[in-house]
Amino acid sequence: VGSTGMGKSLLSNLVASVTGSGSWRKIDLRGVEPERIKDRLTYAARLIEDDAEKSTDIIVNDLNFDSQPHVYENALGRLLYALKLQNRRVIVTSHYEMPARLVSLHNIHPENFIVVPPL
Repeated sequence: VGSTGMGKSLLSNLVASVTGSGSWRKIDLRGVEPERIKDRLTYAARLIEDDAEKSTDIIVNDLNFDSQPHVYENALGRLLYALKLQNRRVIVTSHYEMPARLVSLHNIHPENFIVVPPL
């Protein structure tokens, strides 16, 4: 969580590069309209659900919960659930905090959120 230019994307790439096992894929949502965000998250969830053999982890980059998050909340929830079922990792970068409904539903603990200071 942090504003533009704080280094969230850089930090997520660094974390992914040092975690070792598996491969990371990035979904870049910078400037994408809410309906297209929903489509991309749904597509990613389907890929994860259909390919249980691969150990792909996901970076959801620049998912900003300021603009109509209700449009894509369920798609994000589906992606988070698919990743959790297959014991995969996810990094979400955003200007704003994740909606409380998703945090509660997926039992995401507060220590999993990091406010990025300027890099």
